[in-house]
Amino acid sequence: MSHLKIINNGLGCSLEGLLRFLVRGVVATVCCFALDGSVHGQTYTILHNFGDGSVTNDGANPSGTMIQVSDGNFYGTTQSGGSTGNSNNGSGLGTIFKMTPQGVVTILHNFLDGSIIQDGFTPQGGLIQGTDGNFYGTTFGGGSANRGTLFKMTPQGTVTILHNCGRDIAFYSDGSPANDGWHPVAGLIQGTDGNFYGTTAGGGSSDAGTVFKMTLQGAVTILHDFTLINNSGASPSGALIQGPDGNFYGTTSGGGSANAGIFFKITSQGVMTVLHNFGDGSIPNDGRIPRGNMVQGLDGNFYGTTTLSASNGLGTIFKISLQGAVTILHGFTDGSIVNDGRFPYAGVVQGFDGNFYGTTTQGGSTNDDGTVFKMTPQGVLTILHNFGDATVSNDGFNSRSGLIQGLDGNFYGTTPVGGSTNFGTVFKISFRPSPSMTFRQWQGIFFNSVQLDNLAISGPEAIPQNDNISNLLKYLFDVNPVLPMGPLDRAALPTPGLTTIGGTKYVTLTYRQNAGQTG
Repeated sequence: MSHLKIINNGLGCSLEGLLRFLVRGVVATVCCFALDGSVHGQTYTILHNFGDGSVTNDGANPSGTMIQVSDGNFYGTTQSGGSTGNSNNGSGLGTIFKMTPQGVVTILHNFLDGSIIQDGFTPQGGLIQGTDGNFYGTTFGGGSANRGTLFKMTPQGTVTILHNCGRDIAFYSDGSPANDGWHPVAGLIQGTDGNFYGTTAGGGSSDAGTVFKMTLQGAVTILHDFTLINNSGASPSGALIQGPDGNFYGTTSGGGSANAGIFFKITSQGVMTVLHNFGDGSIPNDGRIPRGNMVQGLDGNFYGTTTLSASNGLGTIFKISLQGAVTILHGFTDGSIVNDGRFPYAGVVQGFDGNFYGTTTQGGSTNDDGTVFKMTPQGVLTILHNFGDATVSNDGFNSRSGLIQGLDGNFYGTTPVGGSTNFGTVFKISFRPSPSMTFRQWQGIFFNSVQLDNLAISGPEAIPQNDNISNLLKYLFDVNPVLPMGPLDRAALPTPGLTTIGGTKYVTLTYRQNAGQTG
């Protein structure tokens, strides 16, 4: 077993790190990690320049956070470009694309290309893959009322419109599908009940947005109508997230007692609770206008960003509990980090190492083009890349979409502008391998010489604590083998395996999650 190298030890993962991260991944997906060591340092690489001619009508201005699914490919959207526009000026109404980890792009759908009547245009949120294997998403405009759509797409690119937002907009009846809200900005999530949940930035009785539920067949129910009454918030622009309690959590970019946005909880039946009003003074400099998607961290708290802040107006990274207790982890341009960027638009993602990763739309060391950053759970920030600093030619700028950590451990993201044609890019931040620990070295840390000679105690398939978890699996996740694991941690464990792809050996981890959670 000495050929196996520790995967997460060099990444700094623990059981309450990688394992609980993994169980929030794609349903019944296999996650692979190369057995070539841990990470150290990073390299920024452009995988695709939109509009560079390598792919005909490949779109422009990518939007929303990409997803990676079990086929290993990435899927995303562009707000403009495609076959309905002019590739020379970036016009057009948007696309859905697939990209391999090597950067080979395939266009799956061109919005308003005539293949589907009134299929919407200008998607701004990302896609999700449902439990049925199809992809689901939203468009900001288009549809029968020109106020957006909710759609399904097969892996082959066949699009079906499930719902047209803003039908019969002359009627204002809260909760009625005739006034179902319009202009969805965020993507959808699939709840544990199999239904989809999302928000619209406008519409409803006060044109302040809605929270809705949609069945797989497209039947929409309005769960909440943001009315601007009693500081209820307005204009949600980030995706919902389902907590371990079954409730849904989200933010609005406006409304609330300080008109700076709120953090809310809503049940699947539509019972709404405002847990925090941003900018209300209860927390000094807690930020204003949260726009991006939140992520639930390994500690159970939610993490996100605000585009602005009270202290200097340039944004924050926050932590917030399920009860609404807020902690500000970082204030951009607060002086703690030089050239740390400003105006984060997307949220953050938690990596396998337990740290958080994200982007800013502006700031940094050069040309005010934005940054890619890493932040520890304690709020210590490190800049990984400054857009436009000339270390990489045509590297894009003003990133507004979130990052995703790929199955290979690298981070992937997009910029809406910049690149060789100024129509946006897809980029990768990869990490160089560093020395790691073999299984035999790991055994020597926890077992004495007598135990090492007894493979029934120290062997890879041994279960010395009678907790049904083998030493090999505990090695993979850097878990102490001489201490028994609790039932919750045991239940979170994926099923390990081995595979070879392109001559490289991988450990596969097959795991499950709450339906609808991505990344």
